[in-house]
Amino acid sequence: MSQTNARSEVYGQLVTLNDDLMLLPAVAVSEVGQMERIDLNIGSPAWLVGFRDLRGQRQPIVAVEGLLGRAVPARSQRAKLVVVRSVHDGIGWAFISQGQPHLATLNPMAMQPEDLHESDDEALVLARARIANLSAIIPDLAAMESRIIEAASKSAASNAAAAPWSFGSD
Repeated sequence: MSQTNARSEVYGQLVTLNDDLMLLPAVAVSEVGQMERIDLNIGSPAWLVGFRDLRGQRQPIVAVEGLLGRAVPARSQRAKLVVVRSVHDGIGWAFISQGQPHLATLNPMAMQPEDLHESDDEALVLARARIANLSAIIPDLAAMESRIIEAASKSAASNAAAAPWSFGSD
């Protein structure tokens, strides 16, 4: 591979949402793991699923579909926890994917711009891309994280006695 071709390739993570795909920069994802026990959010909004303890801090766990204004999907055995690096120097946040994310090598030939769908929240979705025959949203991670931080801080007090939820079985 020549230097020119190597520079035009980037790596991304294709993440399965309920009825869509999301494309994240590979460096934005710090880990992907099995769903684990979390403390459920008993307040609003419904897309803020709960919290988990991470290095002595409470890390928010969200359903991206709900954050984008769509229906929050039911939990699934295939669900994975995708941890996103913080844009604002915090511990980051995690979201529930509907399957194992896939590393994708992207170049101008493999990825083409696409118009936003009517259901895309322009405040949280920067763009849409067509990758082969798949359409994926490209989120505004800073805007998402700001919204998550705001909602998490409002619900922290009401969740002090939240019951834990195990994702071990349906």
